[in-house]
Amino acid sequence: MNTKDLKSFLKVCEYKSISKAAQFLYVTPQGLSKSIKNIENELGVELFSRTPQGIVLNEYGKLLEKKASNIIKEMESIFDINDEANNQKETIKLASTYGVLSYLSIDFIREFNKIYPDIIVTTAEFPDSPVENAVWNEIQDIGFIAGPVDAIKFNAIFLKSFKHCLVVEKNNQLAKKEKLSYIDLKDEPIILESREFKAYTNNINKFLKHGVNINIVFETSEIDFAHKLASMNKGIAITVDFAAKENHYENTVVIPFEDENNTWDIYMITKKDRPISEAGQTFINYVIEYLKDK
Repeated sequence: MNTKDLKSFLKVCEYKSISKAAQFLYVTPQGLSKSIKNIENELGVELFSRTPQGIVLNEYGKLLEKKASNIIKEMESIFDINDEANNQKETIKLASTYGVLSYLSIDFIREFNKIYPDIIVTTAEFPDSPVENAVWNEIQDIGFIAGPVDAIKFNAIFLKSFKHCLVVEKNNQLAKKEKLSYIDLKDEPIILESREFKAYTNNINKFLKHGVNINIVFETSEIDFAHKLASMNKGIAITVDFAAKENHYENTVVIPFEDENNTWDIYMITKKDRPISEAGQTFINYVIEYLKDK
């Protein structure tokens, strides 16, 4: 249990809704539910009861609600010692759409910390829409998102382009094809990232442009889960090339689109007209240099 989990719990108490609290906190409902579950597992009790009208605090939840604020204060006072040691350091808050930090690897941040020990980089992962909202509302300083980018609201630097591709179970009739067209996928069950991701709209538009109504049978915020469903032959997963290679199931094949322009383009964004700190510019320059050889 940590202060973040407890603060999330208090927001759910305030809004009496996981989805509304998640929207306020710029996290996914799944992520917020996981935070609540962490607390319940640690305490060994359930905190909410489910009713037709939604969730309500049970007796354990009401007790924690009364004590949570004081617990948070005590925990934060312990962390003050560490904060004092870091008060001379500048902090950059980075929000990223899912998948980018995985591609960059943990060495991406480690190397930056070695070169610039006086700059702290905090990271958070969300779907594209919450990343945009967090940067726009100045909750986060810098964002990694998929294009297209709203050029009126954000400064954008193109970082990397990846190919969208398909994960198909080997017994599927389409598994023998070297490439797949949108026509090939007509009426096929498609597994796709949820509508909070740019990939959702981008792929739907590609299908419609080619006169094909996409048959989405499952939406997910976890691309690994899309690959798993494809391995169970529950549908064909639309994914990106590097993720398909990293999370490969032996009974699946990865097939590219015939349309080579169906890409997942990643941009680094900052809010327009918001001054960038020296530390922020240092990080931006580092990202550009880091990706030159990737």
